[in-house]
Amino acid sequence: MSLTLASIRRPVLISMLVLALVILGLRSREAMPKESMPDINLPYVAVFATYPGAGPQEVETLVTEVIEDAVAGVNNVRHITSQSRENLALIGIEFEMGTDLDAAAADVRDKVSSIRGALPDDVGEPSITRININSMPILTMAMTGKMPSRELRNLGDTTVKDAFSKVGGVSAVSVEGGDQREIQVVVDKARLQAYGMSMGQLVSAINQRNLNIPGGTIKETGREYAVRMVGEFRDVDQIRDVRILVPANAPNAKPHSIRLGDVAQVNDTIQEADRITRLGVKDDVPTDAIVIAVQKQSGGNTLETANGVKKEIARLTGQIFDEKTGELRDHDPAIDKGPAAKGILPADVGLVITTDESTYVRDSLNDVNKTLVEGIILVVLIIFVFLHSARATLIVALSIPTSMFVTYLPLHAMGLTVNFMTLLGLSLAIGILVDDSIVVLENIERHLRLGEEPKEAALNGRMEIGLAAITITLVDVVVFLPIANMGGIVGEIFRPFGWAVAISTLLSLFMSFTLTPMLASRFFEKGHGSEEQKRERRGFFAWLFNSFDRNYDRLANGYRNVLQWTLHNRALTIWTGWATLFTVVGMASANKLPFLIIVLVVMGMGLLFSRDRVPGLYITATLVALTLLVRFNLPVEFMPNTDRGEFSVTVEGESGQSMAVTDRSVMGVAKVISGLKDPESGIPLVEYVTTTTGATSTGARMGMGSAGSQYGSVSVKLVKKHERSVSVRDVMRIVTERTASIPNAKIETAQESLGMGGKPIEMEVTGSDMDQNLRIAKELQARMDKVPGVIESGLSWKEGKPELQINIDEQKAADKGMTAAQVGSIVRSAIQGTGDSAGDTKFRVGGDQYNIRVQYDKPDRTDAGAMERLTIGAMNGKPVMLRDIATVEIKNAPTEIRRKDRQRLVTVDANVAQGYAQGDVQSEVSKVAREMNTGSSRIAVGGTGNMQAESFGHIFSALILAVLLVYMLMAALFESLTTPFVIWLSIPQALIGALLGLMMTNRTFSIVSMVGMIMLVGLVAKNAILMLDYTNTLRSRGKKREEAVLEAGPTRLRPVLMTTFAMVFAMIPTAIALNEGSEMRQPMAIAVIFGLILSTFLTLLVVPVTYTLMDDIVVGSRNRIRRLLGRKPVTDRHSAAETASIGDR
Repeated sequence: MSLTLASIRRPVLISMLVLALVILGLRSREAMPKESMPDINLPYVAVFATYPGAGPQEVETLVTEVIEDAVAGVNNVRHITSQSRENLALIGIEFEMGTDLDAAAADVRDKVSSIRGALPDDVGEPSITRININSMPILTMAMTGKMPSRELRNLGDTTVKDAFSKVGGVSAVSVEGGDQREIQVVVDKARLQAYGMSMGQLVSAINQRNLNIPGGTIKETGREYAVRMVGEFRDVDQIRDVRILVPANAPNAKPHSIRLGDVAQVNDTIQEADRITRLGVKDDVPTDAIVIAVQKQSGGNTLETANGVKKEIARLTGQIFDEKTGELRDHDPAIDKGPAAKGILPADVGLVITTDESTYVRDSLNDVNKTLVEGIILVVLIIFVFLHSARATLIVALSIPTSMFVTYLPLHAMGLTVNFMTLLGLSLAIGILVDDSIVVLENIERHLRLGEEPKEAALNGRMEIGLAAITITLVDVVVFLPIANMGGIVGEIFRPFGWAVAISTLLSLFMSFTLTPMLASRFFEKGHGSEEQKRERRGFFAWLFNSFDRNYDRLANGYRNVLQWTLHNRALTIWTGWATLFTVVGMASANKLPFLIIVLVVMGMGLLFSRDRVPGLYITATLVALTLLVRFNLPVEFMPNTDRGEFSVTVEGESGQSMAVTDRSVMGVAKVISGLKDPESGIPLVEYVTTTTGATSTGARMGMGSAGSQYGSVSVKLVKKHERSVSVRDVMRIVTERTASIPNAKIETAQESLGMGGKPIEMEVTGSDMDQNLRIAKELQARMDKVPGVIESGLSWKEGKPELQINIDEQKAADKGMTAAQVGSIVRSAIQGTGDSAGDTKFRVGGDQYNIRVQYDKPDRTDAGAMERLTIGAMNGKPVMLRDIATVEIKNAPTEIRRKDRQRLVTVDANVAQGYAQGDVQSEVSKVAREMNTGSSRIAVGGTGNMQAESFGHIFSALILAVLLVYMLMAALFESLTTPFVIWLSIPQALIGALLGLMMTNRTFSIVSMVGMIMLVGLVAKNAILMLDYTNTLRSRGKKREEAVLEAGPTRLRPVLMTTFAMVFAMIPTAIALNEGSEMRQPMAIAVIFGLILSTFLTLLVVPVTYTLMDDIVVGSRNRIRRLLGRKPVTDRHSAAETASIGDR
């Protein structure tokens, strides 16, 4: 009371307070980082370790297993997964949710450091990093130019990379493609053998020559000199002139030295390409390009970071950056003053942004902001029609933005960002925010009509509904708090959503206690809303309001008649509600018989105890017909598919296939994609095509794809959604069909989900016996291929290129004075060459360093049959061949070895055909897997399917908690443990509308739609509280139960309809979903709109009937107890408070 009284007496004070809060809220909004999705803190730490020249099996044994054993002892580790590939070990550590990842990463770093000495010397320093979805590349661009590829790559590695790295918020910049400088020492095998020398001697000589060694300090009187031996190579000629000692191989011979140039050619050239990148614009065939990916820091601001990078692009290229649109453009003399700026890069070098996360963030936020404004306008119009007062509408309209703007203040303090989910919460809360002010204003108007002065009416009107208003608001709060505190990744996603709604709802209650009564005491006059004022109306609004009132009165009278009929047919009314629920579920089921039986039994119960059976027979016939004849699909999936206009195509050739063959396949796919046209307009569908040959992932996405000569990928960016008539899924289907005939390639299309790669269906086969794992995985794949909806299935285990395996004979090697380590090092130098390891000597110039690669000439290292004749040393003047101490045999080896929890892992994955839902297909695949005999191996759901199961569990827990909290709140309000059951029993029936809405609009049952259903719990309870609270009030005034129900229903019809229409119209813009990415929020709005419409029907009919039935049960039970105790029974003349206490004493 004191707060409201102070607001009415001190209007300037409360106005300044609210204004200050609004200003602080707006400042907080500007300061909050702008993201597309919440900052999802995945509990993952990754360890990367490179082992140049090693195959997957060596990497697994010597690197992966050692690191796995070390990190297994870290606290709160949930799973350890690993991938051992050629040259690379990737270990992922998943921790329990809630783990302090900074501390966990430090523990992992300590464990890895402790076993560093147990790793081979050639293994690079392991890299430990936290995995964060929002740390993925925010910008990917292609750099093209007419200069040689080597010079273009050098520009990318130096000028461009350095410029981007200095931008605030950038954590990493990766550059791929083009030619890189390398000093190649091409050894002549015959001349080396003629001198009786080995590759090891050459490498040692180069390493010992390319050194700068400090020699200490010479101190003279008054002066000091630093002593340093300068031996690093300054040019290529110095490398050619390196002197190599030739040992005396004959009895009378003397050792002498030769130049490196005598046995090798030293060339300043380029590396042998292991990756080819290209860019295609619209329908042009892709051409060579350098691909640059910019990754932001965890917790950084996507918009600010991207804008900073774009400003650097403008500085480099001479373009102009428009901060309002976030776009780069060329100089336009008609718009821009002065001459065009000259860029730092050469004029023929261009930077083309192919993917831009900031554009999606900006468009998404603008779209949600637009729907938010549209929702506010629609809500205000609805309120104006219901209240018939511009002043009242203005008061309510002011409460919406003030509550929303102030919400940003606590959100910012909590460290949250302005993202898709935050704004979605605010847009869906619009209809909730007006409830408190509407209830207060209606009561104030009633007091004004009774003749009270505006200030008196404002105070009394607010005070009368204080407890009810608080309870109604807290119902929403307790529903959204479980959403804000869910566990798992779904909790990370929806946490900003839940807090945004809960906080804004509490603030709307504050505004209804302060701002609303203060404005009402100033805007309203005595007698506001009286019949006399209504008669004075003139013009269009008089006609509109009078027409509305007449129709509303007819509706209220009709509703009263229907309500009276339901009170006389209570069993039929209640059982019809439950039968309708089973009918809707039956409409989505292929097996209709169980639901038909349930509907008949339930309706039979209703007919048995009803007075008017004829309407019941019609209802029964209708429900039976709907159950049998209507069939809707309700697919189940983790998250709704969104159309961002982006997808990727992976290309996989045969094992051991050359890069040239793979590149032809990749270019064939790119040509098909570049030629795609819109079926209606005929314009090109593609904006950009970026191809990569040699890997299925790029840059900063290391570890998330495969690498090798048989792999390739194509990243596609389509034109804007409103510029094309087909969806991204349609385009993917067309690409799959048109590329099916490309030879030597397995081609698959995919969309990323939540920034995570991989296919939607993933089954994990684990066990210690890899042969058994592989056999079971192949059997599972064969069975999965028969499941409807499964396409493009594959195994993670793939036979690699043929491998020449060298088996050392220890005795023969010892006789020749050789060790296995020496042999391996010499073979690696001869075939792969030196230079890849961090410890290998480098050629440094101008602050940059380049590999010095020592290896045999190409003819000497491209003949597998000549491997046995490889010279690995000399003895007594004669060369020692590899065949003298070892055998060489050809075998196949995997390209990758996966492990999970230190057991061998084979993954069977698949895509989902268009028209099928991931959840439904996953359920069938899991059923197939359970039918298999797996022996000692184990099959489990992985990837998206596992995430979906965990997320659904968290949502169901939140739903149960929300229902319990609502019950507790209502029990406190009604001072009864039984009255809340009236509302409890109506909550499941509210799902009818939500399920029916999803089925009729062909949407899926996902975590997004489930959150909408949790929202219904609060909305159903709020309307029911309005009805039951007034019913109890009338009964406390001495009215009989049925009389009180029949009066409370029509009286509360107006506020119930007003709040319902306000909520529905607030969410209509969200439900329309026209722009890119808007499909994510659409199912939630649809579930709430349809569910709310039906829940209103339940509130107006089923809730009053259930209330009377529960009252009879409680009173009857209490009377039986009273009779046993010899006390007088309670009749309907008793007050609601006494009736409530009967069941609770």
